[in-house]
Amino acid sequence: MREAQSLFRAIKTLFCIIAILIVTLSFANPVLAQEVYWFPHTPLIDGDDVKGDNSAYDCPPPRAHLYKCMFHGYLYGHWNEEGSNTPDKRHEDDGKRIGGAITPRCPPSKPNCSDDEKQIVVVAVGFSNWTKEICADQGPGTYQLKTDPPDAAFCGGNPWSFYWKAHQSEDVNKHIVFVDCAYIGGIAWFWQNDQRPLSGMTKGMYSNCNDVLRAWPAYAGGPLDPSQVQVVLIKTSDSGERTSPNYPLIPLPHSQGKFTNCLSSSPFHACILMGEIAQITRNLFTPPPGDNYKPFNNVQQVFVHSRISGAYAKPIHGESPLNPEPYAYESGHAMKWLIQAQVDDVNNPGSSSFPGPLDYNRHDAPWMDWGAYMWAADTRVPCENCPIPGTANIDHPPLTWVQETSAHEPLPFEFCESGQQCDFQAVSGSGATQHPDNTHPSQCGRSKVADEMMYFFCNSPYTVPWFTASRAGCPHVQVPQNRCDERLLGPN
Repeated sequence: MREAQSLFRAIKTLFCIIAILIVTLSFANPVLAQEVYWFPHTPLIDGDDVKGDNSAYDCPPPRAHLYKCMFHGYLYGHWNEEGSNTPDKRHEDDGKRIGGAITPRCPPSKPNCSDDEKQIVVVAVGFSNWTKEICADQGPGTYQLKTDPPDAAFCGGNPWSFYWKAHQSEDVNKHIVFVDCAYIGGIAWFWQNDQRPLSGMTKGMYSNCNDVLRAWPAYAGGPLDPSQVQVVLIKTSDSGERTSPNYPLIPLPHSQGKFTNCLSSSPFHACILMGEIAQITRNLFTPPPGDNYKPFNNVQQVFVHSRISGAYAKPIHGESPLNPEPYAYESGHAMKWLIQAQVDDVNNPGSSSFPGPLDYNRHDAPWMDWGAYMWAADTRVPCENCPIPGTANIDHPPLTWVQETSAHEPLPFEFCESGQQCDFQAVSGSGATQHPDNTHPSQCGRSKVADEMMYFFCNSPYTVPWFTASRAGCPHVQVPQNRCDERLLGPN
């Protein structure tokens, strides 16, 4: 009996010591106590129904305009588990393992470099919204190939951009070299192979990106080599303009029972976009025949991003036919289905017919998943009760996109002046071609995107090991507050 009592006291004492250590470490290290903001998968929601059948959501007027109500439950979640926001276990485990293996490397030109010279190269590819949000306003032959500091490496000092904020943060791994290969006009069609140069370019998109890497200035760790790229960030779409190479944008059917799956022959923009981005991911490893760029053979992770709101673009008025709603929202479906296609291809090799092979174990394409989810239904429904981007135990203001004064009408471009929070670029073009835009984010809107991305990469279990300086989190990066820095309010 005495021996049993002694054993019980010893076990009780051990548990007390462990509990004290856990509490002590939690207070001593704010990273350990930090709440995880982003779940492994980002949902497609503008409501709170996770079942995918709208059973928990009030869809009659005045909320009938919600995309959650317009697009019924069968369009949510994965093909095989409608409405689910739970990642596939194998895909999740592989993503964490792959992310944990991303480490700084020496450039090929200096294989015996010091630790300080080792790099993790992150490249963004995509279209105009992406270059504005990621870094600057990069057009063909501009910005990245300049060698005057701080243009190439630090986004020209643009304080609203994701790359600039990452460079300035003490929480972000200083070995990361952020490269912007997204371009104004770089819609998904141009990224299908390397034989489609943009107007003003002499080379295709991938070869041009190779040139950007090779021309990277020495003061910022250049030149860089395509083999150094370990992470790629993708965000693109097709515009819907009535000029070549665009095709007519066709929305997904809005009523249940009319749509079950994307096929290679599907005319819907979301299906076409899914196939295009699948091809972009394959192109990173294996350029199509005839292309002459050096592929990014060592890419470990790809993060795909859907669009911000397109609610203020009004193509019926002849304004902004640049992928307005519902296509901006539907791009999220394309991303989710693309990820599921890779999950299916890995779990059942060879089973995926469209959008084609994506198995990262066979080196068809890199492992991929969501980046930050940035869509919200303008100011009317800023994501009611949704678990992402806000959760019940984290004070996250609902994400909104502001561009109006009353009656949900877009502001005229002259009105986006000092003192107005204008989340979209007021005008596009210049001179005789100048016209209202309301599609591309302004400095204010770009800052919102950058804040969401900073928090995502600081908290995603797939990115924390390589993105953060501590390999554990970003204690100084705040939950996004859905507002602009006052310095950014002004003419756009």
